Amino acid sequence: MGGKPRSSVSILPSGGRATTLAEVLAWPAVKALRDQMEDYLDVDQDHKVIVWEGDLHVAGDLLLDDKKYSDKDAVAETSFFVVRGNLHVDGAIINEVGDYGIGLLVLGDVTAENAIFGGSQGLIDGDIKLAKYGLSFYNHGTVISTGSVTAQTLINHDNEFPGKPGKGVQVLEWGGDGEYSLADHLLPEFVDNDYPAADLLIAAILAGKPLFDEGKPKTKKGEIQRAVAAWKERNEATREFSMRGYAGKQLPAQLTELDCVESLDVSGTKCAYPEALGALTQLRKLVAQGMDMELLSGALSKLPQLRELDICDSYSISSPKVLRALSCLKELQVLRVEEASSELLKLFPNLEVLETKAMDTAQYSPRLRELTLNGAKKIPEEMDRLAESLEVFEFKQDPWEKPDPKTTPVPTFSEFRRLHSVTLYGSYNLKTGMQLRYMQSLFAAPKLRTLHLVGWNCSASDFNGIEELQSLRVLAIADAELRGTPVGLEKLTGLRTLDLQGNLLRSAAKRALEGALPNTAIVFEKGQAPTKNTAQSLSSGVLLKGKKLESFLDKIGRGPNSYLGEHDLEDAKAVLCFDGALHVDGVLDLSTIDGGGNIAIAGNLSVSGDIIAGKGTLVVSGTTEAKNIITTGGGLFFYGSVDAASVLVLGESASLQAHQPMAADLCLVDVGEEESKLGVSDFACDRLFVLSPDSLDQQGSITEEMIRGAGRILSITRAEFLDASGRLEHSAVVQAVRDGRTLFQDEPKRPPSVPVAATWNSRLFQWELGETSLANRDSGSDSNTTQGSYSQWRLPGGFLALQVNCALEGEKLRRVEETFHPNGELAESTTWLGDHKLQEIYSRTKGEEAGGFCIPYYYNYDEEVRRVTVDYPEDGDKQVHYDYWPA
Repeated sequence: MGGKPRSSVSILPSGGRATTLAEVLAWPAVKALRDQMEDYLDVDQDHKVIVWEGDLHVAGDLLLDDKKYSDKDAVAETSFFVVRGNLHVDGAIINEVGDYGIGLLVLGDVTAENAIFGGSQGLIDGDIKLAKYGLSFYNHGTVISTGSVTAQTLINHDNEFPGKPGKGVQVLEWGGDGEYSLADHLLPEFVDNDYPAADLLIAAILAGKPLFDEGKPKTKKGEIQRAVAAWKERNEATREFSMRGYAGKQLPAQLTELDCVESLDVSGTKCAYPEALGALTQLRKLVAQGMDMELLSGALSKLPQLRELDICDSYSISSPKVLRALSCLKELQVLRVEEASSELLKLFPNLEVLETKAMDTAQYSPRLRELTLNGAKKIPEEMDRLAESLEVFEFKQDPWEKPDPKTTPVPTFSEFRRLHSVTLYGSYNLKTGMQLRYMQSLFAAPKLRTLHLVGWNCSASDFNGIEELQSLRVLAIADAELRGTPVGLEKLTGLRTLDLQGNLLRSAAKRALEGALPNTAIVFEKGQAPTKNTAQSLSSGVLLKGKKLESFLDKIGRGPNSYLGEHDLEDAKAVLCFDGALHVDGVLDLSTIDGGGNIAIAGNLSVSGDIIAGKGTLVVSGTTEAKNIITTGGGLFFYGSVDAASVLVLGESASLQAHQPMAADLCLVDVGEEESKLGVSDFACDRLFVLSPDSLDQQGSITEEMIRGAGRILSITRAEFLDASGRLEHSAVVQAVRDGRTLFQDEPKRPPSVPVAATWNSRLFQWELGETSLANRDSGSDSNTTQGSYSQWRLPGGFLALQVNCALEGEKLRRVEETFHPNGELAESTTWLGDHKLQEIYSRTKGEEAGGFCIPYYYNYDEEVRRVTVDYPEDGDKQVHYDYWPA
């Protein structure tokens, strides 16, 4: 507008009629719009609106701030302006207030010089044509357009301007990074502490002042070329490259020189990406937020090696062209997208991590480990389908959604055997009955270690049953307005961190909780440090040598672990010692520790990341918790219980000993010909693979059953983790586990011995057929009347490993469970009649070393014993019979 005086509007053009929003929402055209946009405009239908039939021309500005109108104006207390045609504004459409404003509903195109949207709601069923600027700021208002938008520049200041930007339109984001940020493009007068000031921008736009040098955004010619050159000068030390918000119309050819980049961010860019980007063969992660996916389709089809794709807030995702390109990403494991439709999910059979607002569970990947529903309307109705794979779940409900507690499904968390972390954000629309259903289901989750309940309005009694979560280590009950201590909380003695900020607990309740949980770090107030027994950090360790070291080891070696230090650290020249608990926020890498990587801890050890031992020795007298525990050359000695997602013992000089129970989802041991490299007194492990059985120091619950198919891992491991000779590539395996990627392929080639009707179990790596509920029952109890059969075939070779048959005999159930050697001969057999055990058989096979695991040691009186049969008469003692190998 230059220096011309601005005209304003206090009284709108005549011809408008007053009515209620209910009438407008009943129009077929508006109803179709609302259905298309997921019932948008969910507001009070009694609100007053003004309707103009046909096109509307506004000679000055159109003001959407209701405080601009006085009671004497005809539009006072109006909630919406409705135009049943095109809207032409000579000046600007103005909504300067971020929290509220008059809504705008236009069933046609909108033309104006500038448009500023803050707290207003709106629907525009047409194109938006602006001569200069479009600014959308703050996030309390939302205006949606079904068409495109043309303008000199669009500015998304903490909100997205409506419509699809037309060709050549500059779009600047407040959230951009570095030299691509909105703050970097603006003149300095509009930036306060690197923060673009919305009020100053609005005033400048309305005054006709330039926002950028020469009145236009700076495109910084050559910025990508210079960035590429600088990246190469760093000897390619970093694997990440960002061109977020790049404003150029042509993609620099130098981009294809980034042949070692593993992560590329192209968010908010507007130029097309050529197929030449297929030269980036090392690229594993692509971030493309808020852009037209058709611009990327050519490049995507040439990047089949991508593992992670972030396309949140992007559009054109469902176009045939884009779907064809996405179908090439067969190895994709991590996806972040606005909505995970069935046509999208079915393209990614290996998906392990998904972040979205809504997903189709009918098309989910059976490998899905992590699911984040951010701003979702509800939890998927069939979420129990994920029970076998899901490990991490986060749910943040759409605050406008009002779920019905009677019909909204709640997952059966007791069936989620691998689930260890849950975060649920509350909503003022989430009714109390709904919260109780979630909580009671969560309290039955068998392996839950981390639970965050944020913003839930609960009472102390609602937590009845939480004491069942004995595996819980981190608990947050924040912003819940609790006035009393949650029932059962004092029984969670294994808690390491408890966050109770945002509640109304009295001092006496706080002191009682601190006394009941002396080993728990508790936070009661925002900004407060944990109050009790906060573990030491790495910087508090003391490096000890000689007699001081011997004295420390003697001190912590008293009691049941009296040999601590006398053996495990006897050759160490120096040891970093901790007299008490130690917490490491991140990765504990022994190779970075002074004193040769040797650590002794007289207390508990908690590590938020991984424990890595390439060399050195770690000795822990208390409990140990970590994400992954990995040794490729160091020695790990745990005298308390151990809890980790994965345990890797790889390399001939690697060893791990645990003298208390250890729990892990996966344990992988490959140490060549060395012996006694893994020793565990009691092992609760879903999957244990020992590639060299001599490396297993048999203790406690590690049985032949757990390692019988140890060699099978090589036949189901993905090729990328095997070397040329078919052995495990240790470094690749370690990186995959740390990245959370799966090591194993889908169903291997089915041997002829496995029936066609059998199904592949990707978690247990075996084929199954029959009634799965019969597997691994301890008895044929009278209360169990399930009849039928169940069989398992295992690798290598697909041999019949387990067969169970159950049938009624009179009024009792007869159950026969048999396991077999890979050559087909019987290994073990157990027969029950009702709840009475009739017989047990233990049998070796030819070629098996005498003293093998098939016959329990308490029956192995003679190395020539081939088979032991144990009968259990209803009266009297059991009878044991021995068969010997033939002479």
